[in-house]
Amino acid sequence: MKKTELAKELGVWDAFLLSVGGMIGGAIFVLGAQTGMLAGPSALLAWALAGLLMFIIALVLVEQATVFPRAGAIPAYAMETFGKSFAVRSFASFLGGWGSLIGQWFGVPFSAMYVGGYVVSIVPGLAGYETVITWLVLTFAFLLNISGISITGKANAVLTVLLLILMLSFFVRGAPAVDLKNYSPFFATGGLNFLKAIPIAALGFGAWLSILAAAEEIKNPEKTLPKAIGLSILVTTIFYILMLFPLYGTVSWQEFTPENPFAFWAPLSYAAVKFAPTESWVQLAISLAAILALITTTIALMLLASRVIYGMGRIGIFPAASAYVWPRTRTPASALIIVYVVSMILGSNPEWVNAIIIIGTVMYAIGFLIGILSHIGLRINRKDIKAPFRVPGGIGFSVIAFVALALLLVNVSTFEIWYSLLAVVIGVVYFAVRYATKTGVFAKKPS
Repeated sequence: MKKTELAKELGVWDAFLLSVGGMIGGAIFVLGAQTGMLAGPSALLAWALAGLLMFIIALVLVEQATVFPRAGAIPAYAMETFGKSFAVRSFASFLGGWGSLIGQWFGVPFSAMYVGGYVVSIVPGLAGYETVITWLVLTFAFLLNISGISITGKANAVLTVLLLILMLSFFVRGAPAVDLKNYSPFFATGGLNFLKAIPIAALGFGAWLSILAAAEEIKNPEKTLPKAIGLSILVTTIFYILMLFPLYGTVSWQEFTPENPFAFWAPLSYAAVKFAPTESWVQLAISLAAILALITTTIALMLLASRVIYGMGRIGIFPAASAYVWPRTRTPASALIIVYVVSMILGSNPEWVNAIIIIGTVMYAIGFLIGILSHIGLRINRKDIKAPFRVPGGIGFSVIAFVALALLLVNVSTFEIWYSLLAVVIGVVYFAVRYATKTGVFAKKPS
């Protein structure tokens, strides 16, 4: 009996908006204050450079996606490019998949948890029901994802377009109120603090990986993926700048401190109070934009995590049951249920949010590291294949991507490394058991 395959229904427009909606999440609504506190007005440039660094990393993965347009992305690339040793390829595939899975999966409950705060800012009577709101957001994202990739894409497109309109309205109202004196001196806190702001800003750019993970569901991936990824990172960067220009131009960077909690935790709302104190619609637009951004990110990251689980299940690294596709909607039902259930558990415990952030930051970097190494493997070990899309400079571009990744890890502390190491050890133990018992991919004849 032929296994049901994932539905190939997303076009360029769908993939582009899925990537944009995934990237524009809670980061821009909170982290603008943290980057402003660190870098002063130059934080505006830090966000632009973060987009450029992510674009560089994305290109080396896009090249591989045009050759291997498979669900899960990084684990599939590693299995094909890490040389002749089956054990090495399997472990690289597992580590890349485990890193990208944990790094992005933890973003699902993280995004959903923050919706409640913005809902309460609009409807104060819902205070105390934030966890229930988290459950509703996760359930909505799950039902949308399991209904089919076409429905997911269309619903996300509508939500993302509304989000961009609201973001644009903030810029249109805030830009005329900008005082350019707030931008002088531009590098107010020095070059080192400017560099430290870049990896914080980069947290707002990671979800583009969702459309690579869904490559099997995208029409003409060889042409669609390079266009959708490049355009989505560019547009996201532009809209971030449009939001941040009025923020840093109407609020002095010195106001972004924990001692000023309104400015520190809700910087855009704080700016709106300053430049439009009598116009309540501006704050309403910010709250609605934040809600939409967090929901679209939840949708995209749930899609991403489920496709990684599905891809690793099909390879045999995870149990075969995790690769089950529901024939009715042609979606990876088992993987989606796993993501949903675990996300509901994590989302029910807001006190875990710091651990979620700490582990996720380093783990997604591990996934990207394997992805960059896979690109080198593609160029060296797979000379039998020529990618439809090739980055200039070959392996030299991979080195540039390594540098970009290193810059994005400049703030990682020893504490974060130890937390993430625990997640890695758990994964490696699972892999070792799988290998020792000759189950899954290890029960097959290596090829």
